[in-house]
Amino acid sequence: MAIKFKIDKPRPKPLPTADEAYVVWVAGVASFVFGYYGNALSSSFAQPTFIAKFLGGKNAAGLTDAMLGTTQGGGAIGAVISAPLSNRYGRRMTTIAAAVATVISSALAAGSVNVAMFLVARVLGAISTGILMTNTPVYMSEVAPPHARGFLASAHPISVIIGLIVSSLAGLGLSFLDKPYQWRLQYVFLTFWAFVLCGAVLFIPESPRWLIKQGRRDEAWGILQKLHRSKHDPDAKLAHAEFVQIKAQIELEEPLPKGYAYIFRTPHLRKRAYCSIIIFVQTVATGNVVIAYFLAVIFSTLGMGTTLQLGLSTVYLTVAMLGGWVNSFIMDKVGRVRLLTAGGYATCCLLSIEAALQRYYVNSGNTAGLRACLVFIFIFIAVYGCLIDCIGYVYSSEIWPTHLRSHGTTIALTSYFLNALALSTPASSAFDSIGYKFYLIFVAINFVSTTFIMLYFPETAGLTLEEISAKFGDKVAVDLNTAYLQDVSTTNVEFNDKTSVPSEHREDMSELHIASQRRMKWRDHS
Repeated sequence: MAIKFKIDKPRPKPLPTADEAYVVWVAGVASFVFGYYGNALSSSFAQPTFIAKFLGGKNAAGLTDAMLGTTQGGGAIGAVISAPLSNRYGRRMTTIAAAVATVISSALAAGSVNVAMFLVARVLGAISTGILMTNTPVYMSEVAPPHARGFLASAHPISVIIGLIVSSLAGLGLSFLDKPYQWRLQYVFLTFWAFVLCGAVLFIPESPRWLIKQGRRDEAWGILQKLHRSKHDPDAKLAHAEFVQIKAQIELEEPLPKGYAYIFRTPHLRKRAYCSIIIFVQTVATGNVVIAYFLAVIFSTLGMGTTLQLGLSTVYLTVAMLGGWVNSFIMDKVGRVRLLTAGGYATCCLLSIEAALQRYYVNSGNTAGLRACLVFIFIFIAVYGCLIDCIGYVYSSEIWPTHLRSHGTTIALTSYFLNALALSTPASSAFDSIGYKFYLIFVAINFVSTTFIMLYFPETAGLTLEEISAKFGDKVAVDLNTAYLQDVSTTNVEFNDKTSVPSEHREDMSELHIASQRRMKWRDHS
């Protein structure tokens, strides 16, 4: 006799629950710390006491490049070691360890007595914040529900920008302090925020997916219920369905090969790796990273004083944050690839115009020309924020299967740090020697990477994870969203799940269990 199961699926909501939003934004404190850490150095370049301490000699440009190089190089190391740490010890414990290391490095930077000590502190801090930068979007994507993943994952880059803004405001306030320890206070503040992160992580749960993978199913079940239960879904049926889906997916993927060699040997995974690398080639090649580090220097070139440099830097970062909010709201409606293509070509045009303006008006004394240079810098960041800013973190995470998501995010963020290292390390010397022509290097790389994205990248907006996998050529046994809604007939349904899921909800989950069994049979035959 056929048994028919019908599931009353809760209507997806456009916004997350309060618990989901709380967990993601508390996790965003790690992103905030990364942003604050990055901008602490940028604002230091405008502090007279910092310049007098470390950059007063003839080798100032070389030391500036070294400070930036250690920041990006250390970040790349942190990105590489993040995946094995996160997979072995958990997303939460990895964040705590990185936060402690950031406390130590920030304290060392604040107490530096020479440039060597400061550079060592920057390397340690870069490694720890590189871990935070890589681990945080993985955690966010794993606790966010499917219908709000894009929106919630945008909390990561937005929190980074908020950290940049707060650091810039701190630098602006410190510019009014005429004391030898002026610059050190920026790193004292960074130490404080790293302490805040250490405490904040204690108030959020571990990733349910990581817990299930470790066999700790009861903990995962309780976390999923708490996160997803709402007035629209009082019985937490979404949590029940997701629990079964996660468990089935982990069982399916557990015997599959892992590692970077496997990724680059397998065509459909290699394509994902290329997409993860190129998307951050474009991000850095827009010029945004270098401009953010050298805002004070650029504004100084345009004739601004110290206070105005730091004030305009804060306004610039605020525009970037507002643009990031716009980007987070429109990426699901307009599409990832469309926005990246439009943003890439638009920033090429704007940076070319900025280069032309600086060629003719820097050091010219022409007030109107210098104001035009300033205006186009702000137009540039507004366009970048609205069209590009958040997409890279979302896209490079959602295109990977669960068992390789940490590896994929590592590939993506390593690409970010290495490209930033290649283009920001020589920036100080380049601005001194070739000036406006340095922008044209960004324009060329940006144009090529944007064209690659337009022609090669699959669009993922509005697709389920199964449909995204199909876009990359994966074999997909069952579309779980379809299986969730349709009636299923079978002659023998039996639960082998020994977790503590309440018996009254097992009927609700039977259909997804059948779908997961079909996936297991497909795996065995393929």
